[in-house]
Amino acid sequence: MVEWKPYGKLKPSTYPALLFKQQLTAYVEKIYGMIRDNLKKEISPLLGLCIQAPRTSRASLVKGSSRSVANSDAQRALIAH
Repeated sequence: MVEWKPYGKLKPSTYPALLFKQQLTAYVEKIYGMIRDNLKKEISPLLGLCIQAPRTSRASLVKGSSRSVANSDAQRALIAH
C-alpha cells in the first residue's frame, strides 16, 4: 500500500497556498531572529547591572554599606536608559 503524503512532491505553482505558507514561515523566522538578536544586544548590559554580585573589600566593610552605593548606581544607570 502506498502512503499518501499531502506535501510530498507537490509543485508550488500548482498549490499557491503551500508556497505562501513556506514563504511566510521563512519570513517570520527571519524577523524573529532579527528581533531576538537586537533585544539581546539592548537588554544584556542592563541585566548585567541587575544581576551583578556586590563586590566588597575590607575598605568598604570599614566605611559602611557598599551595597546601597552599588544599588543606587545600578538604579541610576537603568533610569538613564
